[in-house]
Amino acid sequence: MHRFLPGLMLLLLLTATSPVLARAPGVTFAPGAHLRFGHLTIDDGLSQNAGLALLQDRQGYLWFGTQDGLNRYDGYRFTTFKYDPADPASLSYNSVIALAEDAQGALWVGTWGGGLNRLDPQRGAFTRYQPDPANPDGLANPIVTAILPDGQGQLWLGTLGGLEHFDPATGVARHFRSDPNDSHSLSSDAISALLPTADGKIWVGTGAFNTPGAGLNLFDPVTGQAERLAATGQCLAGPNISDLLTDAQGHLWIAYGGFGVSGGGMDRFDPATRTCDHYDSASAFQDQITDNNITDLMLDRDGALWIASWSGGIWHMDADRPGAFTAIRHHPADPDSLTSDGVANLLQDRSGVLWIGMINAGIDKLNLANLQFRTYKHDPDNPDSIASNHVSTFAEAGDGTLWLGTWESGLSRFDPATGVFQNYRNDPANPQSISSDMVMALHADRDGTLWAGTFGSGLNRRDPASDQFIRYQHDPSDPASLLEDQVLAIMRDSSGRLWVSSFGGLSRLDPGARGFVNYPLEFPAVALKQIGDTLWVGTWGGGVARLALSDPASLSPQDAVFAKLRHDPTDPTSLSSNDVWSIHATADGLVWLGTQAGLNRYDPQRGAFRVYGEKDGLRNATILGILEDSAGWLWLTTNNGLAKFNPQSERFRIYDKNDGLQGNEFNSNGYLRSASGEIYVGGASGFSVFDPLALSQNDLPPQVVISSFAIFNLPQPFDAQSDQ
Repeated sequence: MHRFLPGLMLLLLLTATSPVLARAPGVTFAPGAHLRFGHLTIDDGLSQNAGLALLQDRQGYLWFGTQDGLNRYDGYRFTTFKYDPADPASLSYNSVIALAEDAQGALWVGTWGGGLNRLDPQRGAFTRYQPDPANPDGLANPIVTAILPDGQGQLWLGTLGGLEHFDPATGVARHFRSDPNDSHSLSSDAISALLPTADGKIWVGTGAFNTPGAGLNLFDPVTGQAERLAATGQCLAGPNISDLLTDAQGHLWIAYGGFGVSGGGMDRFDPATRTCDHYDSASAFQDQITDNNITDLMLDRDGALWIASWSGGIWHMDADRPGAFTAIRHHPADPDSLTSDGVANLLQDRSGVLWIGMINAGIDKLNLANLQFRTYKHDPDNPDSIASNHVSTFAEAGDGTLWLGTWESGLSRFDPATGVFQNYRNDPANPQSISSDMVMALHADRDGTLWAGTFGSGLNRRDPASDQFIRYQHDPSDPASLLEDQVLAIMRDSSGRLWVSSFGGLSRLDPGARGFVNYPLEFPAVALKQIGDTLWVGTWGGGVARLALSDPASLSPQDAVFAKLRHDPTDPTSLSSNDVWSIHATADGLVWLGTQAGLNRYDPQRGAFRVYGEKDGLRNATILGILEDSAGWLWLTTNNGLAKFNPQSERFRIYDKNDGLQGNEFNSNGYLRSASGEIYVGGASGFSVFDPLALSQNDLPPQVVISSFAIFNLPQPFDAQSDQ
């Protein structure tokens, strides 16, 4: 679409600056999920904050036209081009409103008042093409609103003085103007958008500042005549066309809006049948489209439609569900949200990143690959959001909803289908509320009962029928009470016994029993896992303690014997650390232990450990959680990123907040694999959920361009196209 709205340094360009993920087919927006936008403004080197025109060239550079100069962005820094009255090879005018690249790689720049410019990117020099009253065969208008290279070395130009077919080699332009006495001429000289058709014609959108007679035209370059399309009801009725595009089904989408106008929503027009659907805030879509001033349209690589508006933010419409819009808005309390609801332009680069030119707030970017990680955060303006960003633990209910514990805001029940959270807080006046807002451990029984362990206020059992909590707390006068109130982990074994770990050891609650059986331990018990007939206990400082559940003596604390696995500084095949945060067993009989000093693979047959640390590819060796997906990959939460580990190749791949995760740091109990196979991971900035089998990788090598050359930090001239 071509439209208008009134040292040696090697740089890896924007084709490679996106994270390692390539977007999986189809962008989906989970209800209530958090989006993380990047922001570029004058503080980052942008010459001015109005993103009026966007383009990516064949080398991967991004170009941003603003009201005060043209900017080239390489993913790290900006190079700005401006008008210099002393330099005839500078930009002719600083207000840049249209950009295009031709087949030869030249960049064409349309300005508001300075005509047309051709930039040779290698030399940084402009050739100016401006109206000359003495040359009627040249450009006729200094405001170039749209640029469409014809593939033959010439350009179709939209101006506020009509349509021009311009030959840069000769400087000659053929002029096509509106003639009120000729119904085959353009309906208006105020050209705002140009779009080629498959049969060689051009859709010409006209209109600016409510120009009388403006509308949609189908122009035939062979005859030089235009068909003016008449309004049919609300369709094709707007006088201010801001953009045009064609979708995969051949429909023409028409946007109405711009500076100083009220806008008219948008149309979906079928050129074959001449039928049309209209979308605006007064139509059946009034609950979704809140701003009729549509400034730009864009189709992404999946065929989904993105819609920019003057004051309503952005909407996304799935190609398979016409009329089903997802609104994306600015949230003042969220610095990761869209910078502003005033959006001028949209562009998807070759790596899949969405770039957003704001009307007065700079450039935003959204990596669509990151949407594979659905992240949820607390929204103070939304009572249906999670109560806190400090997510400490998860449990899945039988109906597919998720229970989440937080460090300071109690318990939340999450419905993934709606994105709605139901929050439970401690009420000091209600003994049937949860006993504390610091929830450290959760376990969900098949009958719907939820067990919630708190830090300092004991264990809670939620009755699903009454939605009330029964508390179990330590009573020094009752040896059958909970061993300690600092609950760290909860597990039910294959015999139905509930195990609760704490700083002081273990508590066991047998089916039907009213009291606990307690096992004091020397070290805090932070992780529980049944492997075969053995209870594995990860401790903080004491390694691993194992209890044989099939041995009747184990059920008596006085007779129970815990077999120990501990770190031996003299034995490199021993456990790497006595701080064991997580335990996982794989089908091949191996046991994986997450410790403070790396991932440990334990072979029970050999009694030996193999340790994986930072030298093996981990970014951080504190392994807090271990999950296995259905393909056999291990997913490890750490203190610096989420690690994906292939046990066969013994290789790691690290994901972090730049990939869309809640943050780089995770919490020790904050991990879960759901019944559907999705993985949930929580930290101090919310939680993220993803399908591990749906994550796609971008293994294309990055494009490398030499953009500058320096000797002893002194820039040197060079020709990037030279072979020397």
